[in-house]
Amino acid sequence: MIKTQAAPLLRGHGFACSHGTFRRIDEHGDATLLDLQGSTGSWGDESLFYVNIGWRPVGG
Repeated sequence: MIKTQAAPLLRGHGFACSHGTFRRIDEHGDATLLDLQGSTGSWGDESLFYVNIGWRPVGG
């Protein structure tokens, strides 16, 4: 659910989505990866999740 809600915002900031993982390479070549991982602790109208972040600077 959270991936569906976050997708328009992230796409608006240049991220592409593949298999639920959002990726972006900026104008400097830095790569950013965001993975929104659902939690089994979610219930009702609450959605708990983790944000896993990866970042690789140019030359990194």
